[in-house]
Amino acid sequence: MSKDPKWWTILRFVLLGIAIITQCWLAANYGRINHDETYSVAEAQSLVHGYGLTIPAIRTQDLGNIPRLHTLSFPVGYSIVYAVFFALSIDPGIADFLIEVIAAVLFFVSWFVILENLRHWISVPGRLVIWVFWIMFPAPLMAGAIQGHSSDNLAVAVFSASIAMVVTGMVDRREKRLFSLSILGGILMGMAASLKYVYWPNLAIVPLTFAILSLLNHAKWRRYLFAAGLFSIAGGLILAALMLDARLTTGHFSGYVMSLTGRIYPKYHSASSILWDQLFFATPSPVFAFGLAPYGFCATLDLLPLYLVGDRAAWLFTIFIIGMFILSGVSTIWRVYQDREIKSSESTMFFVAAALVTVFWVYLWQIYLSVIYTFDYDNFATITIIRYVNLALPFLFIGVVQGILAPLTLKNKDWRHYAVAILLSLSLVFPFYAAYRFRSSVFESNISMKWKIRAQSTYLSRTKWLRSANEGFEANDYPLVVVFPDKDKGYEKTRQTLFMTGTPGVILPETGLKVSTPVNIVLRYRQDLPVEELERFEKIVQEHNASCFAFDDYYHCTFTLSDSGLIK
Repeated sequence: MSKDPKWWTILRFVLLGIAIITQCWLAANYGRINHDETYSVAEAQSLVHGYGLTIPAIRTQDLGNIPRLHTLSFPVGYSIVYAVFFALSIDPGIADFLIEVIAAVLFFVSWFVILENLRHWISVPGRLVIWVFWIMFPAPLMAGAIQGHSSDNLAVAVFSASIAMVVTGMVDRREKRLFSLSILGGILMGMAASLKYVYWPNLAIVPLTFAILSLLNHAKWRRYLFAAGLFSIAGGLILAALMLDARLTTGHFSGYVMSLTGRIYPKYHSASSILWDQLFFATPSPVFAFGLAPYGFCATLDLLPLYLVGDRAAWLFTIFIIGMFILSGVSTIWRVYQDREIKSSESTMFFVAAALVTVFWVYLWQIYLSVIYTFDYDNFATITIIRYVNLALPFLFIGVVQGILAPLTLKNKDWRHYAVAILLSLSLVFPFYAAYRFRSSVFESNISMKWKIRAQSTYLSRTKWLRSANEGFEANDYPLVVVFPDKDKGYEKTRQTLFMTGTPGVILPETGLKVSTPVNIVLRYRQDLPVEELERFEKIVQEHNASCFAFDDYYHCTFTLSDSGLIK
């Protein structure tokens, strides 16, 4: 195959830059810290302040004794990433944005490396289609950000980097290079597992791929299996460290594998029989690889104008995607296997085999979890969560694109010039189109589920009152506790904000609150509280000679409660 044209040498970097900038712009304007993420932020705050990876709790009978709890809900990797930013005195909202930037850069650079290493398999028009489409619909990353930022985007980015390392090692025929990059790839896969429990089984993807290659190429089976062993050891050591840490701190191996019995998701229960009917809740997630969000919470993304496709059409398109993906993968492996003279055939075979293994491994694992374990709410199973399978989306998309374009490039090469002009025009038009969609969705829509622009700025405004309250306690370093009335409608949202600052919050019970050691108290209550509740708080303010200020329709009254104190 001929070399890439000179114009592509520059254009590919331009498209890479546009893809990264677009995703960063999305993160800045549509990002928000979701409920799950607050736990990781809270653990990071505790780690920075010397309390380890714990969450502050509270006892109404002794506010001064703040227990530190270890959580099984999430692995420790995401909290450690946040802790690095907090150690540099970076605000959680800004840290959230910077983590999304890191994820965007790592994801797109990884796939840039992969695609360039596969240039003898994927033609320039094919790579152009992939990049322009990812600029317009960064589906793998958007799938992880539908419900706000979380560890999904960073995890899929690290996973992609792991695959990029091994693909690069397969290009060069020097064994030492493959072995060293396999170790690095294994470390990255282990890091992905430290970010999300659902990535733990994915540590087997690369070794399974190498096993397939060893069957197809008997002459090099030892080389492949040795690389698989190095990859497994590197990633397995990180996984073992994660399980050991969970075992020592919580008494269990993790929230994913609670004990040696292999019980999964301890907060949910295992079914007494196989629940095949739960598979009917499945979402046709493969269509998301092409920017389609057929229904559910995905439909709130006005970013994706193709989401209006109906249920039947979505499932028909899903069947087409899976069929074309399998056909493209199997035919490619067969061609490369038959023609041993194809350049970089090893990297092509590895990638295609890894794509087939990844897609089927991820979906089979989600099917297993869906039919074995039930959740606490109806019409929901693991297989309904698109972000759990987002790492399969780029493989699906590339496989289908290659399956469609490969025959065309063999028959007629003149169409490439027209495709380049059209796709380049689309890539330039998209920023203006996206700005219009964002403006209409954010400022002109009344739908409550729409994402809020500048979420990190919202976070800063929500914590400003706490910073003002802290100014009155500069003379001591006693624990800080925020007390809410029972009728405060904004308690849950405020509690999440407090979580991210490492500050416990509690609703004032009828029996009152006690302390055994000095505690700094912030009473936070709305100005429009019911009369009885308002009188109760005003009485507390008078009894403790509290200092008060108003902020956003709330009163904030601060005082220090001494030993054996009581709030009635």
